[in-house]
Amino acid sequence: MTNQDNSKELINIPVKWIVSFLFLALGILIGFFLWNSGSLGLTGNVVSENQAEKNIINFFENEVPGSEVEVISVTKQGSLYEFVLDVDGDSFPVYITTDGKYLVIDPIPLE
Repeated sequence: MTNQDNSKELINIPVKWIVSFLFLALGILIGFFLWNSGSLGLTGNVVSENQAEKNIINFFENEVPGSEVEVISVTKQGSLYEFVLDVDGDSFPVYITTDGKYLVIDPIPLE
């Protein structure tokens, strides 16, 4: 074995490890961004019940000024928070997506 053969062997081993590490790091990075963007259909950004409550109170204050809104109860149902509200003496449920961005008045179950 010549000196040149030994140097090739020493160079190939670290290059394989470096390339493997880079692919692993790239895969983890892409997975992290997909997870946080919600593109994988996983949890994505989930707001707390308190933040969702602030969002719904703010919505009613802006859209129905002068009305009194009180949250009676909150439960999480899948990817929705169910809020039972008392608005000016009338109680009814409304739903907010767990990312806190959308208000759903009456979801229709498919099952």
